[in-house]
Amino acid sequence: SVMALALLALVIDLATALLTWRLAKDSTNIRAAFLHNLADAGSSVAVLAGGALIWAFGWQWADPVITLLISVWIALHALVEIRPVIRILMLAAPPEVEQEALRHAIAGEDGIEGVHHLHLWQMDEHRVSVEAHLVLAEDADSARIVRQVKARVARDFGIRHVTLETETEGSGCAGPACPPDAT
Repeated sequence: SVMALALLALVIDLATALLTWRLAKDSTNIRAAFLHNLADAGSSVAVLAGGALIWAFGWQWADPVITLLISVWIALHALVEIRPVIRILMLAAPPEVEQEALRHAIAGEDGIEGVHHLHLWQMDEHRVSVEAHLVLAEDADSARIVRQVKARVARDFGIRHVTLETETEGSGCAGPACPPDAT
């Protein structure tokens, strides 16, 4: 009867995993549900395999060994899946965006004399945000430069959530009060 219940659970878990498989590629939450269903299906397989080995050969140790193997599999997948979640929760910079390349691209726009307070972080699993202070030439058209920078950051880095503060050498934190990361 335990093996029959395990077989029924396996069918249900695999059906549920199939329902979430396509959506799991784009959502951390759905991926967690998908992996949970796979882990449950694996547990059902373990019960079936353990039961078959105990029934056929009397190997009582098969059940705990198979359970340990599935536990290791679940732990490894959990470690892989937790890293991007921690990055989002800690507002860490995404690994696929090189911060110095971003700084160089912004600083290369006409009318920009420096970039500082550049912060880059992962907002959620699909969106990255950047904020920076731009030191502009005294006669620069700040609205035009901000539009140009936002367009370049979106085009070259795929970042569409951009917050920019403009200042001149004599205003804001530009000049002697500016932090050492200014360019």
